[in-house]
Amino acid sequence: ITEEKRKGFIASLPLISKIFYAVGIVSIFLYFAYTVSESFADFFNRYISSAFRAVLAYLTRFIPFSFAEMLLIFLPMIVIAIVIYANKHYVESWRDVAVFCVALISLLAFFFSLFTFAFAPGYHGKTLDKKLGIERREVSAKELYDTALLLADRINEDSETIVYRTQSFSVMPHTLVEMNDKLIDAYDVACEKYDFIQKLDSRLKPVML
Repeated sequence: ITEEKRKGFIASLPLISKIFYAVGIVSIFLYFAYTVSESFADFFNRYISSAFRAVLAYLTRFIPFSFAEMLLIFLPMIVIAIVIYANKHYVESWRDVAVFCVALISLLAFFFSLFTFAFAPGYHGKTLDKKLGIERREVSAKELYDTALLLADRINEDSETIVYRTQSFSVMPHTLVEMNDKLIDAYDVACEKYDFIQKLDSRLKPVML
């Protein structure tokens, strides 16, 4: 392929696709930096990724159910719409088809970049035991057994306050709004106690399916 054709092909790509690929390349180096430095991953997660997560939460807070679940449910319709659009605008030549495919793949670069900037550093920072100052050590079989007994006793105590329907299915004693309020209050307490937890005012959403 000649240099002129190559430049013409790149020029045919939508500007947004070029931006997605450029940010995607940056994200690759950023992801690599997470994997080699726990301190950098923690810093990025606390001061930069937290801003991205807050923006995402704000943009989708008006949706009463999971946005990711909605995308999965509508995925077949989205694919059909993309095929119809491509059939109308990108079938004049194989070059047009190639331009459309490369532009479509840029969406993968976008989602990878979104994951890298908003969520990835949280998977490569210090482990929870280090953040909480808990000593990691070997435990004996007896310690595990005693712990299991203690948990069983606590569960049996709490089970007396739980309402069950048929076949031992429990019933939540609060409405979704009440449960959200309780969880948010508990989350706020955790944010005050542990500085590595992001302060975020966002309600939980039920799963439609």
